[in-house]
Amino acid sequence: MTGRGKLRLLCLTTGLGPLLLFYFLAGGVLREHRQLEATFSLALAAACLLAFLAASVGVPWLWGRALTRIHAWCEHVKKGELADLPVLPNEMADAADEDDLLRLSRDLQWMIRRIRLREQELNRRTVDLEEAYRRMRELALVDPLTGLSNRRHFFEHLQVELPVAKDCSRPLSLLMLDIDYFKKINDTYGHPGGDCVLQGMGKLLAEAVSPREMAARIGGEEFAVILPGVSAEEAARKALEILQKVSRHCFLYQGVRIEGVTVSIGLHTLQKGEECQADPFLLGADKALYQAKREGRNCVYCCARASGVPVSLEEWQKRKEKQSEREELWETERFSQGVARRCCRDRQVGGRN
Repeated sequence: MTGRGKLRLLCLTTGLGPLLLFYFLAGGVLREHRQLEATFSLALAAACLLAFLAASVGVPWLWGRALTRIHAWCEHVKKGELADLPVLPNEMADAADEDDLLRLSRDLQWMIRRIRLREQELNRRTVDLEEAYRRMRELALVDPLTGLSNRRHFFEHLQVELPVAKDCSRPLSLLMLDIDYFKKINDTYGHPGGDCVLQGMGKLLAEAVSPREMAARIGGEEFAVILPGVSAEEAARKALEILQKVSRHCFLYQGVRIEGVTVSIGLHTLQKGEECQADPFLLGADKALYQAKREGRNCVYCCARASGVPVSLEEWQKRKEKQSEREELWETERFSQGVARRCCRDRQVGGRN
């Protein structure tokens, strides 16, 4: 039985109980006076009707609205709709003769408001924590001076790209860059001038790479660029573009142009399906970089795949051209041999016929 049904039963019992008890106790006297018994029976029937109406109409009027309101608030709380709750009238009242249900409603409203405030505070703290996490991640993975990835992020990304390149059978190229005579720039313009050059390099590299590529500052004046899916020829073209952009770029510090800023670049490429660990891969690009330093700077050197000895970009391109010529000659010879065999078979078949 519901709470309202119990209240109705209580009203009926309270109203009709004494009348019924009186009727059964005084039944003998009433039966002797027929007219009085008929009158009392009508009065009892009217009392039953009034008690039933009081239980049916009075209970909802006295307690139904408050209970409906409390139930509606509980439904809102269960659904998490704390912002759409109704406002309770005279919720600040705290009189001694205040209705218990109204007081319960007011207390429930205050509890809901407290939950709402706690929820808002929790949301605010969640936003603050997410922002703090984003800033900490930037500090952990981004170089603050250039805005590029830092050394840690570079090595983490390289460890991811190496197995992907092998599994997907695609090339992977790496550029190692070093600013030429950077110490001389610091001695001439001071460390703020050197920082200006580093910031300019960061902007140039950020513009030169695509979203799936990665440019990073891995130390001092040394930078690196990871080029997933880029062949040696495409990486060489990109290296030359960077070389030319740096040499033509106007580095300004306090309105004064810093002249003669150039870079040396080392290139190492893993061919499709080639397996290599991070250290040998970096070592090949590093050897090519320092060979470019020894050969006069402001140039690109490549790590030859066969010997592992760095060669200049011009020499590497000549080797690639010779290799292409040999492959074309080999394909031509194979084609000629195939044609010769086919002609020989055709003569043999014709002679038999």
